[in-house]
Amino acid sequence: MMRSLDQRVDLYELEAFALQCALQRYLHDLMARSTMRPVPLAEAMSIKPVSRIVQRLQKMANGGWTRPARGGRRPVARARPLRLEVDELLQLNALHKAGELSALLPGHRDPLQVGLGKVHQRAQNLSELFAV
Repeated sequence: MMRSLDQRVDLYELEAFALQCALQRYLHDLMARSTMRPVPLAEAMSIKPVSRIVQRLQKMANGGWTRPARGGRRPVARARPLRLEVDELLQLNALHKAGELSALLPGHRDPLQVGLGKVHQRAQNLSELFAV
């Protein structure tokens, strides 16, 4: 049943890269904070889902983002699907709502917000199912 709740979010290259950088920064900051104090349970539980998302985004980055040129046309950028499991989607949405994810570079701010907006859209229905 849980697999049926998995979602697919279509991301363009810059959105995926901005999200990957923000998640890597979050993990780095989490590790740095853990050297100064014990990590709260909620933060510790976020490590595995966030790491899986980062790995998927890295795989996406290695693939092709443009459609090949046909009939004398220029190559066209396309969105690629990022598959998110239920726990990953809810965790990513919770980090977004808590303001934990920030753009690494100024040029990543808008693409990151667009990507997180797509994630938030997909998470709306699931958040109601899993509200405590």
